[in-house]
Amino acid sequence: MLKDERLKYIEDYVNQHKRVPYQELMNQLQISKATVRRDLELLNSENRVILVRGGAIAKKTTANFELPYNMKLEVNSAEKLRIAEAAAQMVQAGNTIVLDSGTTTKHMIPFLAQLPYVNIITCDVIIAASCSYYPNIETTVIGGKLRSGYYNLYGYIAENVIQTLSADIAFCSIDAISKTNDCMITNIEEVSIKQKIRSCASRRVMLCDHTKIGCNAVVKVYDIDGFDKIICGRELSQEVLSDFNSLKERIVLV
Repeated sequence: MLKDERLKYIEDYVNQHKRVPYQELMNQLQISKATVRRDLELLNSENRVILVRGGAIAKKTTANFELPYNMKLEVNSAEKLRIAEAAAQMVQAGNTIVLDSGTTTKHMIPFLAQLPYVNIITCDVIIAASCSYYPNIETTVIGGKLRSGYYNLYGYIAENVIQTLSADIAFCSIDAISKTNDCMITNIEEVSIKQKIRSCASRRVMLCDHTKIGCNAVVKVYDIDGFDKIICGRELSQEVLSDFNSLKERIVLV
């Protein structure tokens, strides 16, 4: 089998089976783990599959399912770290910021810890726990109902607390940004808390890796036009970026 044929086979196989470990591809193609890894790295760089620890998962065009939290941490982790660092550079000492739930916002914590003092409001107990290691970070957890397996808080209590607070910057996360500029998520129960998180700050910043741009999810939360800046990885193709011409001045690729 020629290399191009093998790459196409792997791409189709991963898309069909959603998540495929190295060993399964080794068995299917009778090739070494090193070859499988090189092929998956190439397909990942071409945005044809998503490389994760131990294998690959299908590239989403519609975010109609949500990956488990630990798997989310693995997906595009290098890109998310660059996005998190760029976002943290927007924060000044003494600022009050609100961090939406998410793995990219979680990655901001070590960078924010380099400031002499910062006040963080969050609905994510994993983020709150990460902040607890740094005495220069003052953390406010908004309370509410805990979403099992994803560690974020939502519901009546969370919504009523967040709307009494005020922040300098809200850093938001999303599951998908459609070609019609709709910010969308897979879990309907989180719509209201996400809307209130964005509304409590004078500046609004969206953090999203390149795989989320140009696809759809279950429910719309808000328009991307309501954000001052959108920070994304440089992996975003010019072809996809061209669909968002009206936002080009606000999209930052890192």
